[in-house]
Amino acid sequence: MEKCLRPERFVAEANAPYSRKKWKYWKYTFTKYLAKLPNITDSDKLDILCNFVDESVFAHISESGSYENAMEILQQVYAKTPNETFARHLLHSCKQQVDEFVDEYLQRLKVLSRDCN
Repeated sequence: MEKCLRPERFVAEANAPYSRKKWKYWKYTFTKYLAKLPNITDSDKLDILCNFVDESVFAHISESGSYENAMEILQQVYAKTPNETFARHLLHSCKQQVDEFVDEYLQRLKVLSRDCN
């Protein structure tokens, strides 16, 4: 069962435009994975976390003493509040592709509008 739930390695640049979305998905899958593992301690969780992150991500948590502290640090680095002005620019400049159906285009607009307030 755990093999099916096993998340991919988390690789993201802190300032990349879609790092927040990647982090949110990865955190969800990782916490679900940990919940299915039997009898793990906090230090085990930290060790497992270190095995599932890239070396650039590990640099942020290398000196954290606990799993909760490491997750807090990663949350601060990757789940920054979106830039509303930039989000509005992306929404305003979004154009329908030639081969894109109207429903697909509307779905893309809805996704882009989430950060526009």
